[in-house]
Amino acid sequence: MGEKGQYLKKPIKVKAEQLIESLTLKLDDQRGNLTGHPEDWIVTDGSGRQWIVADEIFKRTYDALDASKVSRN
Repeated sequence: MGEKGQYLKKPIKVKAEQLIESLTLKLDDQRGNLTGHPEDWIVTDGSGRQWIVADEIFKRTYDALDASKVSRN
C-alpha cells in the first residue's frame, strides 16, 4: 500500500439519486463546492459523505443492486 503499482478500488454500497435541478454541495474542511446539474447524480455513502457524479460517468462506473438481495443493515 502506498507504493507505485496496480490497485483495485473496493466496492461499497451507496445510495444515489439523479438530480432534477442544479445543486451545490459544500465540501468539508473548506475545500470548496461541487456543483451538480440536472441528470447528474448525488451519491451518499454509509457514513453520510456525499459527492456528485456526472451522468455519463455514473452509468459507466456504478451498478444497480438487486433490491431483493440487499442487506438492510
